[in-house]
Amino acid sequence: MNVNSYSVPVYTVPKTQPNVKVNLLKSGSGCVEELRQAFEAVPLPPDAKPAAGTDEHLALWQPETNTMWEFWSMKKNNKTLEWECQWGGKMNNVSSNPGFYLSPCDYWGATATSLALAGGLALIDEIRSGVLEHAVAFALVETKKGEFVAPAERGDGWSDTVYAIPEGTRFRLPANMNISALGLPPFGEMLAYAYQKYGALVRDTAGAVIAAYCEPATSGPDPYAGPNGFFKNLYPSQILEKFPWDELQVVDPSWQPWKQ
Repeated sequence: MNVNSYSVPVYTVPKTQPNVKVNLLKSGSGCVEELRQAFEAVPLPPDAKPAAGTDEHLALWQPETNTMWEFWSMKKNNKTLEWECQWGGKMNNVSSNPGFYLSPCDYWGATATSLALAGGLALIDEIRSGVLEHAVAFALVETKKGEFVAPAERGDGWSDTVYAIPEGTRFRLPANMNISALGLPPFGEMLAYAYQKYGALVRDTAGAVIAAYCEPATSGPDPYAGPNGFFKNLYPSQILEKFPWDELQVVDPSWQPWKQ
């Protein structure tokens, strides 16, 4: 479970948050230039901190304008002190968006699939409530080369093996499975219920066998740590030791609920 590294800090900002420019380092035309323009004015807090790890993800949510920005390889230049990134996206009308970037700029987005960073993320407030009311995102090591399925808009799979999974694939746990009988710790049980009710989408290729994403704390104490934290002093491998991975089912990718 990725929390402090290789996850997604989410900053919620008011409409009055001052804008700054985020320099897009990628060159090109078309959607590249449009994204460069979209990053000309970003309401980024001065103390914002991308996630640790080489992806350096960061998401920004402005409820009053219903707008979200997300960034990949985000950092502050040590010489110019300006923000810069390698790629990302700006999503307008977030509340009516299906959770991925749409044409003509479906190549936008800080994930390998153009699925939104904040979509599928286990948020701190949700974990505290004990319920995840949405599909969850995860990553696999061995994703299929040259293939992806809806809702993914693209992919970075590398494996030619016949059993490799295309990015965008949605898994679920059987509807008749008794989750409470599995003996999972609270966090693992909450995750299993989300897998059963909403499913889990392959969002990226990962360095670990299976990686899920939890929102890190951007201020204050770490809500995951300690005996009273979300993880109850357990390692992720202990939390998911009894998770029924062998019972996962693949959902037919032709089922596209965002079009219904």
